Amino acid sequence: MYGKIVNGELQAPPVEISRNIQKMLDAGFKPVMDNKPAHDINTQDAVFSEYVDRGIYIDVIYEVVDIEPTEEELMVEQTNKVMEMLNINLDDTLSNLSDEQALEVPNMFPKWKKDKKFKAGDRFFHDGKLYKVPKDYVEQDLEHFNSDLFTKIAKEQVEDKFDKVNDLFDKVNGVIDKIDKDKVKDKIKDKIKEPVEAPQEVVEEPTEENPDVNQ
Repeated sequence: MYGKIVNGELQAPPVEISRNIQKMLDAGFKPVMDNKPAHDINTQDAVFSEYVDRGIYIDVIYEVVDIEPTEEELMVEQTNKVMEMLNINLDDTLSNLSDEQALEVPNMFPKWKKDKKFKAGDRFFHDGKLYKVPKDYVEQDLEHFNSDLFTKIAKEQVEDKFDKVNDLFDKVNGVIDKIDKDKVKDKIKDKIKEPVEAPQEVVEEPTEENPDVNQ
């Protein structure tokens, strides 16, 4: 990249000479050294400050500043302090939450960092999403986040899990209902099979006072 400083701004070379280094140098354009200083990307940021002409090249100057914590990060920090004062281990508390409960407080989980070691079952927050480390995960050093290595915890997944359980209960209840109905049918069939006795005719013996009693 080549350029020259004009009124404090970096001016790019015209298109017609941008592919010819000698013509750019003859026109006063110089190589631009744009190297950000080393900094902690999780807590710091490199902010552009100015362009400085070093004679044979142009240097881009950055200032390293601390990143202001977001409202969610402040909440997590304050919650951690409260937990510490109450002698409560937040990590243990979070690990006991179900995935459904974890989705209610995703910002409470640690953020993914390339130098942080995760093990199977751990959950972490990254780019607005909650992830879980699968059982077959092999601990490794990652320079960049790779979503293929982890399982994203989504509301749909949790709901689907409960839907499957509810479907199972419905099927069980259906079987129970069928069994109960079959029992009723069996009882009715048993009643039908039972012989019904015909009423017996009562015969009275004739007497002198009533000789025609059975007529």
